[in-house]
Amino acid sequence: MSELKLIPLTPESLLAVMQQAGYRTELLTDSRDRPYLRSSTGGMPFEIYFPNGPAHIDVSFVMSLRIVGALELAIVNRWNNAKRFARLRLMEDVLMLDMDIIAVDGISEASLRAAVAAWDALVLDLPAFLRAEMAGWLSEAEVPATADH
Repeated sequence: MSELKLIPLTPESLLAVMQQAGYRTELLTDSRDRPYLRSSTGGMPFEIYFPNGPAHIDVSFVMSLRIVGALELAIVNRWNNAKRFARLRLMEDVLMLDMDIIAVDGISEASLRAAVAAWDALVLDLPAFLRAEMAGWLSEAEVPATADH
């Protein structure tokens, strides 16, 4: 039986996996010299952060959308109840989708590719979900009152 080969979860290892999968991804540093990745899928930009410093035991995939108008919290809750691996959060006029990957002792390349594919599917599913939910919400809000004759 062969032993599963684990790789360390580093900005460089994730960058390589993302680029091999066909994502245009760049490695950047923030104002505090912490590394993060920037990429996109389906025209939707996102970032990948390494919140635990040089230990790199986890990463957070994050996509933010500015909301114009109102978004019912019930819609956000429906997403969170239906999706297992990512959270949707509403903070004032920003809607954030995030997903964490934990790899304390490393991660296999196959698992990392699968996590990236899951993120991709979630990001691409979000606009269709929001359109369907908003259409339903608008239809309910626009139903005219019936007149009693």
